[in-house]
Amino acid sequence: MKSFNELIDTEIILEFANISPKDHKFGVDVKLHLMQPGKKLQHGPRMKIYRKGIQGDFSISINDNPKVIGNWNNFVSKRELNLLITNVKFYKESLLKFWNDSRMDTNELINLMRNQDK
Repeated sequence: MKSFNELIDTEIILEFANISPKDHKFGVDVKLHLMQPGKKLQHGPRMKIYRKGIQGDFSISINDNPKVIGNWNNFVSKRELNLLITNVKFYKESLLKFWNDSRMDTNELINLMRNQDK
């Protein structure tokens, strides 16, 4: 049987960071959802974007050149999409740290992002 630490590193999703508009400074009234995989996924790091009152989501990859995955037109305007992409680039290191650090929690991610705002 695998130890708890082996399970953390290989089998499970460890944390889902749901970051509300009051906790992020992206300038868009959307909820950010970032998972922390405990195992290698079929896709690289990305963040899902949700908007209250609208069913569904779309994603933005977390890297130097973020790509939009899915239909964003129902969720945000072109100006808002550009703000989201700009902020994914700005917070990239914090977002990737959360994605890759199995011991980090949502509050630590929010604190990292707030420290970047200073």
